[in-house]
Amino acid sequence: MTTTAPRTRTGCTSCRVRHLKCDEARPVCRRCQRAGRECVRGYNVRFRYGTDLEAASAAAAASSSSKGAEFRFEADQVWIDTSGQVSFVDETRDVTRNYDGSRGGSGGAVEDEDPLSSPPRPSSRAVAIESLLSSPTNSVVHSPTDDALPRELQIGMALEPRRLQLSDILIRDEEEDQQDDHHHPRQCIWPLTNVRDAEILRHYVTHLAQWYDMHDPYNHFATSVPLLSATCPMLLNAMLALAARHLSISSDLDPLVALQYHQACLQEYIPSLSSMGQSNSKNDSVLLAATVLLRTFEELDGRDDENYLVGGSRLFSTRLASEGGLRQACFWIYLRQDIYIAFVKRRPVRTDLDHPRPQQLDGADDWTTANRITLIAAEILRFAHGNTPAERTLSEWRRLKAAVETWFRNRPAGFRGIYHIARDAAQARYWPEAWFTLDCHASGTQYYHLCQILLSLYNPGLPSISSGPTTTRDATEKVADEVRRNVRAIVGVAIANRAVAANFTACHAVAVCGGWFEDRLERQALMQVLVRTEKEFGWPTGAARTAWVGEEK
Repeated sequence: MTTTAPRTRTGCTSCRVRHLKCDEARPVCRRCQRAGRECVRGYNVRFRYGTDLEAASAAAAASSSSKGAEFRFEADQVWIDTSGQVSFVDETRDVTRNYDGSRGGSGGAVEDEDPLSSPPRPSSRAVAIESLLSSPTNSVVHSPTDDALPRELQIGMALEPRRLQLSDILIRDEEEDQQDDHHHPRQCIWPLTNVRDAEILRHYVTHLAQWYDMHDPYNHFATSVPLLSATCPMLLNAMLALAARHLSISSDLDPLVALQYHQACLQEYIPSLSSMGQSNSKNDSVLLAATVLLRTFEELDGRDDENYLVGGSRLFSTRLASEGGLRQACFWIYLRQDIYIAFVKRRPVRTDLDHPRPQQLDGADDWTTANRITLIAAEILRFAHGNTPAERTLSEWRRLKAAVETWFRNRPAGFRGIYHIARDAAQARYWPEAWFTLDCHASGTQYYHLCQILLSLYNPGLPSISSGPTTTRDATEKVADEVRRNVRAIVGVAIANRAVAANFTACHAVAVCGGWFEDRLERQALMQVLVRTEKEFGWPTGAARTAWVGEEK
C-alpha cells in the first residue's frame, strides 16, 4: 500500500505562494536554485489553546502517536488559577505576522471544523486571526519591485496564505463588534502614487469588470465600484488583489503581489463584517462588492476552498434582490458564483432562497429575464441535491419544468438571437452557434440549457432498474442525448459571443457533463474549450480537465 507523506510547513515561501512542492533543501531549495529566485524562509509561531491541560496531558501520555512532550507535565506540577482566559501576545511585528492560532488539538495538524455547525468561539480566536493578518495600515499596500519583495514582507509571508474560514470571522464577541466604521473613509486616495497600482487597477476596469456586469444594465462593477474605491482602501485592495491574481496567471507578474493586496484588504474587511447592517447602506454595498471580488480571487487560485462563498451565504439572500443599486447587483453575482460551484460539486446552493420572490423579477426587461432563469436554476439545484430521493417528488419536478418552459416561451426577442449556425460534425463544427446582441442574452440562454440538463438528470419519473434492461437503457440514452444537446448549446453560445464569463459557464458544463460524450473527436474539441478558456481569459481549468478525463494536473 502506497502512502503519501504529510505536507510539511517547512518549505520555502517562494514555493508556497506558487503552489509548488518544495524539497526543503537548505540554504536554497532546488526549485529556487533553478529559477534563480531568492529562497525565502521564515518562521512560524504556533499557539496551542487548551481548557483542561490535565486531561490533555493524560490523553497524550496514553497515546503512542503523541509527539515529543507536548501537553506532558510532571505528576507534582503546581497549577495556579487565573482570573480568566490569558492570551499571550508578542507585539514584535515580524512575529505577529506569523501567528498560527490553532485551537484545541495537540498534534501537528489542526482538525478541520464545519464552519456552519461550529459553536461561537471565544474572542481569542478572532484575535489570533487578526494577529496573523497584521501589517502596516497604509491605505493601499504598494506593489513590490519586479525582482523580489522587501525583506520584511517576505518574512511576513513566511506562513502559507491562510485558508481563512470566513464563517469563523462572522462569529465575533459583542465587545469586538463595537468598532468604528472605518472601512469607508471620506478622504480621496486618488490619484494613485504608484504606477504598478494604477496599471493593475486599469487591468481590472478594462478586462475583469465585464465578468460581473452580464446581467446588470448599469454596469455597476465597471462604473460604481471603481469610483467607490477612490475613497475606500478596502475595496481598492480587493480589486487590486483580483487583478493582480489574474495577471499572475496570464502574465509574468509575481504571485506575491496579489497576496500582498489581499492581505491589505483583509486588514479592513474582517473588522467591517461586524458592522454589516448596522451602518449606512453605502458601506454595506461596499462590503458586499468586496465579498464577490474576493470570491473570484479565491476561484482563480485553482484550489477553491469556498471560504468567501461559505461566509457570504450569511450576507446574501433573495431579500437583496429587491433593494436595487449595487446591493442588488452584488446579490445576482453572488448567486451565479454559488450556482457554478454547486453545479460542479453536485450540491444545493448556499444562498438563502426562502425570502419572498422579488417583485422586480416580474419585469419584462432583458436583464430581469436573465436573472429570472438564474433563480430558477438555483431552485432546481436545491431540488436536485437538497432533498432525499423520497422528497424529490414528480410534482415538484413538473413545477420546475413548467417554470423553465414558461420562461423560454415568453422570453423577449433578444434571447432568440440574431443569427444561428447549425452544428455539423462532419465539418468538425461541433457547436451550434447563436449570436446575441447583449451579454445577458447569452448568459440567460446558457442558464436555460443548464436548467434542462439538471431536469434531465434528476427526473424522478425515469424508469428504475426493475423496469428491465431495455427500458432502462433506452431511458439512459435519451437522457444522454438531452445532456449532450444542451452542453453543445452552452458551448456554442460561449464560442459565438463576446461575453467572457459565458466561457466560464461552458467550462463548468464540460467539467460536469463531459463524460456523457463518447465520440473521440468531440471529446478532443471539448478539451480545447477548456484549454482555450485558460489561455485566452486566464481562468484556471486544470481541475475541470481532471474531473472528466483523469488528466494529471
